[in-house]
This record gives sequence, structure tokens and C-alpha cells, in this order.
Amino acid sequence: MIFLPATTIQKKKMVESEFGSGTPATHYIGISLGAISATGGGIIEPSTVNGYARIAVPNTKTTWTDFVNGEVSNKILLEFPEVINANWNTTSQPMFLFIATSATGTGDDIKYYIELTGTDKKLLQVGATARFPIGIFKIKM
Repeated sequence: MIFLPATTIQKKKMVESEFGSGTPATHYIGISLGAISATGGGIIEPSTVNGYARIAVPNTKTTWTDFVNGEVSNKILLEFPEVINANWNTTSQPMFLFIATSATGTGDDIKYYIELTGTDKKLLQVGATARFPIGIFKIKM
């Protein structure tokens, strides 16, 4: 079997066709308290009863950087709704951020994900607003 690596130009075309291109029109950013598998499974999102919802992010050049040094990243602060009624997580749970193509889907709808650790991982208690900084996502090809 022969594996053919993509050229830098092809990688740029592939990434930029998905981020900042307008297709799809919207990406959805979510939080998972379960480990996400390579097939997009394992997602455990906080309850909507407690204020959780995926963030709808327009797929524009205002939201995503150009392909530079082999990657694109988010150009905007990612801010979730305020936590209400009960905490979204505990310190012992894993925390992942992910990019999906729908507001609720899993599996094939999950395109990219990252486990948050250290100072990126947050305890989301009642009254808090989860905010994740510009550049937290680094999408590489």
C-alpha cells in the first residue's frame, strides 16, 4: 500500500474549503464531559435544562483565520450561555471542545475536537459563563 501525503497547497485548499468558506454556513461549538472518540462518539454534553447550548459560529473569514503555518484557528472568543440551575461539570470529569456541523448531532456531525487540560479546563458552576479564548482551536492538516 502506498500513502500519498498532501502538498502544502492542497492542505491549504482543504482547510480553507471548510473554515471561512461559508460552506457549511455555520459551525457549532460544543462541550463534552465524556471522552470523544475518533468516530465522533462518546459525547456527553451538559443539560439544556442547566442553560447549555452549542454555540452557532458563522463560517466566515471574520470567525476563522487564513491558513498560516499549516493551520487555521478561531478569531473570536467562544462564549457559552450562563450556567443555570445546576453545575455543568465537576473537576474530575474530562472536558472537550468540539466543532460540529449541526446543533445537536454526534457521530459524523463531529468534525474536530480537543481535550482541555490545565488552565483551559474550566469548572462550570451556576452563574458562570464559559469563555474560551481566541486561538483555542488550531486546525491542522
